[in-house]
Order: sequence, then C-alpha cells, then structure tokens
Amino acid sequence: MFHQPRSLDEALELKRRLGIDASFLAGGTDLIVMMNQGRFAPRAYVDLTHISDLDRVSEPLPHVPLESRSFHIGGGTTFARLARLPVPALAEAALSVGGPQIRNRATIAGNLATASPAGDGSTALLALDAELTLRSSSTARSVPLREFFLDYRRTAL
Repeated sequence: MFHQPRSLDEALELKRRLGIDASFLAGGTDLIVMMNQGRFAPRAYVDLTHISDLDRVSEPLPHVPLESRSFHIGGGTTFARLARLPVPALAEAALSVGGPQIRNRATIAGNLATASPAGDGSTALLALDAELTLRSSSTARSVPLREFFLDYRRTAL
C-alpha cells in the first residue's frame, strides 16, 4: 500500500494508524538498500514528497556572525541543498554523500533515522551540537542529536 499525504499531520496520523507496518519514504536511498538486502520489507509506504515545507531551511539574518547563527533544517532537505549552506562542516559532509544523483534525492532525516555509523550527515551535525525536533501525531519533543543515537542502528524515535 502506498500513501501520499499532503500534510505532515496527515502523514503522522497515517503512521500512527499503520504502526510498524509502515515506513516513511522521501529520498529512499537508505530504505531501498535495506529492502534490496532483505533487511526491511514494510507493508505500507507513507510518501513524504508531496508535503510542502519538509525541505525548508530557515536561515538567520546575514548580519549575525556565522558562529552565532542557528539554522532550522527540515527533515526533507536533500544533501544537495545542505551542500550550499554556509556551514563548512555540514556542506563538506553533504558533498561526501554519493554522487550528484544521490545528493539530489537523499534527505537528512532519512540519513539520521537509519542510525548508520556511516551516516555522513550525523557526524557533522554531532560536531555542530545539533538538536532534533521529533514529532508524532500527538506530541513533539526536542532531543539533542548526541542523545538521539542509542546504539548501532537504534535511535530515540
């Protein structure tokens, strides 16, 4: 089953209703690899690509010194877009992800959610002391990225 919600609230409600049988899908670069290796076979997909603003990056005012800036990056932001940010550690990490085709599809949320030790985005964001906002259909919470990764491929999700 393939679902294409138009809002984040609709996507989160679908995930709540479908539970562990459903997987979010945006770039799909890590998900497809896991499926091809037989490690994951969801019964349903919740396609996030039709939800506006998941790829939003809010940038601080330019007159604020770079070391004091705070960027808010949506989970659907691709590595190609991250590579254009004026944050050297994150931009360089984003450029190390695959080739141009992968960078244009792979999202930061997918990269973090798989909790792979090879996650290029996670290393840079850990160094930058990033914080995540995690949402469900009923709650939202902030989690420092350093507390998000619990073990090999295990997260605080």
